[in-house]
Amino acid sequence: MGNGKHLRISLLSTYFENVGDDLVRAGVQRQLQLALGGNPTWLHTSKSNGLSLFSPLSRFSHNPLARMNSTIRAIAVSLGNRLNESSAFTFLDKALNTDLFVIAGTPLFYFVGADNFLNAEANFGSNWPETVFSKRLEPVGAPPFIALGVGSIYEGTAVDLLKAHPNAANFLNRFLRKAVLVSTRDDRTYDLLKLACPERENILVRSVCPSLWAESEAVPKPMGLKVLISYSAESSNWDLTRSKREVLDRRRLALDWVLQYFHERGFEIVIAAHNKLDSQVQHALNLEKRARLITLRSAADLTRAVGEASLTITWRIHGAMAALAAGRPAVLFRTDARSPMAENLGALSVDDRCLLREDLETVLDQACHRAALNEPWGLENLERIKGLELNKICSILTSTLVTDRVYRLSSKHQIRTF
Repeated sequence: MGNGKHLRISLLSTYFENVGDDLVRAGVQRQLQLALGGNPTWLHTSKSNGLSLFSPLSRFSHNPLARMNSTIRAIAVSLGNRLNESSAFTFLDKALNTDLFVIAGTPLFYFVGADNFLNAEANFGSNWPETVFSKRLEPVGAPPFIALGVGSIYEGTAVDLLKAHPNAANFLNRFLRKAVLVSTRDDRTYDLLKLACPERENILVRSVCPSLWAESEAVPKPMGLKVLISYSAESSNWDLTRSKREVLDRRRLALDWVLQYFHERGFEIVIAAHNKLDSQVQHALNLEKRARLITLRSAADLTRAVGEASLTITWRIHGAMAALAAGRPAVLFRTDARSPMAENLGALSVDDRCLLREDLETVLDQACHRAALNEPWGLENLERIKGLELNKICSILTSTLVTDRVYRLSSKHQIRTF
């Protein structure tokens, strides 16, 4: 165990992949600091690169394997396999040599048609369900683990989904049986996990996205009439009822409508990429004459960008969440079933796949009206929600971890209530 003030807490997350995931991870860290106190030593493990289990945080060891060139990927995979197979390096293993293992947000459990996260992680990632959970967290004697702010992506009902994916259903059941606390950031994930293992409902918390807790510098005042737009094409293949081309065409048309709307009203327009893929798409659209393009490289970049804007228009769920956390209005284009995360906190939302221009303009008018208010929009209510949600998590920590090894965490760091 840690030595009093400096617990070792391992985080499983994504790195160098999406600033929204960075924002969630920062929020998870803040939640734990508020609940447990102290100043933990953070250990970082990428769910997309197995080498990260043994290596300090770096682009080589934590970058998603799927986004590396073939030569670098082969080297990283080979080195990760050697470290994993040799008993001589277990002292470096961050899933074994830690006081607490924490899965920090991300849409862990995603399903697209006949495919599910187990297949995708095995084929394109580092297979964290097998290498991290099954081999390290599930065995008797493993460090305790919790999951904060986990999400899912799926269509239809949870009942039908679990019937259609029995292997995934079995994994979810095992996951909940081993965890000592799981908080979900939306109703659909809560429903899915509760159905997968109803007898563990006592450790399952329906909460809000941890990104709301991400610490940042003082939020700047909006710099005049300025709109931030986060445009993305990454999710365009998730709608199986339409072709990818149709989805992209409708998305681009909506972007043109948004650009024209704000040009006509004299707004400075900034289009922000949440990762390299967004940046490539935006440059290919040749928008430089219509807007200023920026690439966000960190969670701090994201919070600063939304804070400097009067309002945010986004195809990225955490573009909307960051704006709301900064007291700025947000309009979210629905790309998947996660949109209620932001809608429930006050974001306006539209679906560009079946959208009329006049309906979009009505929503943009409403967002501009909110932006014109003198006070930050929605912050008082948001702070109230955050206090209530953190209390729920602290309650579970005190009531369910007391019989686990994590009890020693609470004895060294008095768990707080708010």
